[in-house]
Amino acid sequence: MKICTPLFTLFLIALCGCDHRHFIAGDGDVGQFVLQTAERFGGTPIATNGLPRVSDQWSYFEDSDGVVIMLSKQTFPAVVGFLHQSFGEPSGYGDSGRYFDYRLSTNGASLYLHQWDENTEVKIRWHPMPTLSMMLPNNSLQATAAAPASYG
Repeated sequence: MKICTPLFTLFLIALCGCDHRHFIAGDGDVGQFVLQTAERFGGTPIATNGLPRVSDQWSYFEDSDGVVIMLSKQTFPAVVGFLHQSFGEPSGYGDSGRYFDYRLSTNGASLYLHQWDENTEVKIRWHPMPTLSMMLPNNSLQATAAAPASYG
């Protein structure tokens, strides 16, 4: 009995503390996956031909809210350039140019790009997420008209 209690406690900690998202290794260029997923969610790219390759090393998971794609931190400039060419100007940006928001459709589908300290994350979501001004400190959200001229 003395050994069962600690083992059961460790089991509960592992079960409750684990991230239940299961990332799947991506296959091929992530840019094509982003385009196909965005179109599946109702997005309409402005360009689909002649787009640059982004990366062949990525992973993703899908849940009821949409798709999350993880890439290395170093791919952020390439993803920004790819999204700019394929979807145009972002709807908004913030966090000193490390966060971009694209509205894909009028049905609430959106694409969010964020450069974290360790990685680059692309989220394609069915439901609108909280507004950027709610998520960023000191109202650091800027409108698209004030977006930086260079996208990498």
